Amino acid sequence: MTVAPKPNQRRALLARVHAAKKRLGWDETTYRETLRTLTGFDSAAQLDLEALRVLAQSLESRSQPRPHCSPEKQPLIRKIIAVLLNTPGIRKPGRDVLTYADATAHEMFFRGQNVMVRVELLKKQQLQKLIQALEINKKRKGGRDAG
Repeated sequence: MTVAPKPNQRRALLARVHAAKKRLGWDETTYRETLRTLTGFDSAAQLDLEALRVLAQSLESRSQPRPHCSPEKQPLIRKIIAVLLNTPGIRKPGRDVLTYADATAHEMFFRGQNVMVRVELLKKQQLQKLIQALEINKKRKGGRDAG
């Protein structure tokens, strides 16, 4: 016999998902497309309790910018994450999508230099150019529009 989850557990998990969405600064389109990419569903309410728990943990881990990220850069970093999450072939188990962004930024701004690049250390203008490049790459790979 399966024990039905308590309604307040579902409500609490849904609240966590929506709080993480707000912290990520995602608009409704970005949220729905990312949800579809991660779960195959258009709404978190369609998920069973375990899938909802996994989704909440996943979004919460993404909503924590890397240390030392200045507040004015956080929306740009979040946009980079959203674009990469909606680009086919970028997400790999155990790899932060920002690792891909770091490598791309290195190629764009520091090619041939022996320096470690982290996107949160880029200038605002460089972050904007990086977003444009990642958007173009996403379209080439047939990714979903991230908003």
